[in-house]
Amino acid sequence: MTLRLRACIAGAALLTVVAVAGAVPAIGSGAGLFVLTSLATGLMFGLTGALLTGLRPANPLGPLLVTAGGALTLEFALRVYAAREHSAVAAIGLALDPLFFPVPIALLVLLFPDGRLPSRRWRPVLAAGLLLTVVAVILNLIRPGPIPDETFHYDIPWTGALPAASADRVAGLSQIVTSLGLLLLVVAAGNLVVRLARTTGEDRRRLIPLALAGGLAAGFLLLQPVPGLHDVAVAGFVAAVAVGLPAALIVGALRYRVWDLDQVLVTTIVYGALTIGITAVYVGVVVTFGRVAGTTGSTPALLPSVVATALVAILFAPVKERISRTARRMVLGVRATPYEALAALPRQLAQTPAPGDVLPGTARALALGLGVPAARVRAYTGAQAGEAWFPATPAPEATPDLIEVPVWHLGEVVGDVAVRSSVDRPLTPADRRLLADLAAQAGPALRGVILAGRLEHRLADLAASRRRIVTAEARGRRRLERDIHDGVQQHMVALAVSLGAAETDPSALARARADLDRCLQDLRDLARGIYPPVLATRGLVAAVKARARAAPATVEVTAGPGLDGLRPGEDVELAAYFAVLEALQNAVKHAPGTAVTVRFDADDGWLRFTVADDGPGFDPAQPGDGTGLTGIADRVGAVGGTVEITAAPGAGVRVEGRLPLTTAAATLQTP
Repeated sequence: MTLRLRACIAGAALLTVVAVAGAVPAIGSGAGLFVLTSLATGLMFGLTGALLTGLRPANPLGPLLVTAGGALTLEFALRVYAAREHSAVAAIGLALDPLFFPVPIALLVLLFPDGRLPSRRWRPVLAAGLLLTVVAVILNLIRPGPIPDETFHYDIPWTGALPAASADRVAGLSQIVTSLGLLLLVVAAGNLVVRLARTTGEDRRRLIPLALAGGLAAGFLLLQPVPGLHDVAVAGFVAAVAVGLPAALIVGALRYRVWDLDQVLVTTIVYGALTIGITAVYVGVVVTFGRVAGTTGSTPALLPSVVATALVAILFAPVKERISRTARRMVLGVRATPYEALAALPRQLAQTPAPGDVLPGTARALALGLGVPAARVRAYTGAQAGEAWFPATPAPEATPDLIEVPVWHLGEVVGDVAVRSSVDRPLTPADRRLLADLAAQAGPALRGVILAGRLEHRLADLAASRRRIVTAEARGRRRLERDIHDGVQQHMVALAVSLGAAETDPSALARARADLDRCLQDLRDLARGIYPPVLATRGLVAAVKARARAAPATVEVTAGPGLDGLRPGEDVELAAYFAVLEALQNAVKHAPGTAVTVRFDADDGWLRFTVADDGPGFDPAQPGDGTGLTGIADRVGAVGGTVEITAAPGAGVRVEGRLPLTTAAATLQTP
């Protein structure tokens, strides 16, 4: 236990003593219920703040709750004791009231639950609220007396630092300061409602209790000026602040684990119950034996203590274990038996509506099943593992001590599960075996997450590939239109002019024949670009060799024996032809003057091609702006194939493609 936590516990104990000291004289008085409610509210705020300060020192809600709760508790303790003698000390208690209400309550609503403001724009509001609180305390201390104590119905004999003539002005200024603080409270409650509407999931559930209490308080506050509703609105407002806010803090800490105080709550319940139980057993045994000894006169005086001690020693271990299980079930929701935890996990995963909920659901099942404060589940989906925590992801600076177990499925590690054990109850060997069994049960679910991620990635690639194919098709049509317009059409126009001139000049027929020859050549070139005739008549290898002979580089085309007498399907053959052609064009463009080799093979139902050059190559980590390699992958992927590109600076480029080639899709090559 750290020194900071010990100091917070000591402060909480002192605050409890002050609250009890103020509550005892108030019992039975006319204002007893109101005083006891106020003391209980202050004590609840102070204890929660002390616990939060000790465990979460970076969260400013802890000091805020300590200040507000301590001020309210001390205020009513002083006023209770001052009421007996009508002492002026009560004025000091009244001066502490602004430290609890209304600005601190507004700040509590704004900072809940992590101690951070909703945005930086609220910083001036925070500064203004703190300034209002300081001004209110100072005004209460320097105002002239006497001061009426409306709770105990007497005038406090307080002189103050200001003259009596300034009483009205000070009261008016105090009313303005209080009204501004109440306005801040209403604004904070409204912001909480807005935050509730914008958040989802666990964060939303954490805000609901405080939103209900804050909304009720703001609503009753706004109803107070309404004629006929003032008394009801005041009573409702006091109930919302004095009962609703502490209840919201308790529900948040216990039910929704707002501040991850589970281990402290479990320990408090266990040792508090043990203290009460041991005391009851000891007193019961001693009293019982005392009565027996008083009637018989033969029982030694030491015997009751010995029997009570022995009974406590015998019952301590099993009772502590039973109380620990009950406390963990209350706070953490732990299941009654390990078998139930093991049997519940597959059912919970089967009911998971979406793959994205599998990891959070598994983490929740682990935490609740083992009764641990925190659990983590990871699925190895790629370069970055998908991860989920329950009840919440720890802060980046936190380094929780985790017990990790890998998750296997079909002989492969698909992820891991990890838990953080409770301080009061480390994991036993049986718990560790249960964790391993739970990890084994999670294997198929994590595999499903991985496959879903891969499928989603594949679908995204497929959608992008389709968009690129459509774009390339439109670009090809525009290029075809330009080629026809700039080539064939121009030659046809020239041919028409030459034929027209031939009517008067026979020598124009020669020009017309030349124009016709150029037009036919352009048409053949266009036809080869759309679908090469040699590809249809002689096959893939012959078509690539024909284009290689026309390339401005040395291209060697070879084919393996698997292609003898075999033609792939038309779509596969066309995709392979244009993919190889694109690779050749890239090699000629980026590695001019180098030798290029093209190799075709067919085996195991696949058509394979390789286009390699010994040019300058490139760094795959820094691809260029061109679309050639992407176009190759799109063409091959459209028929169910894959492409692998190997490149390195100074080592050339190697493009390897694999396309499906089945017997049903293949035909014998015609001679």
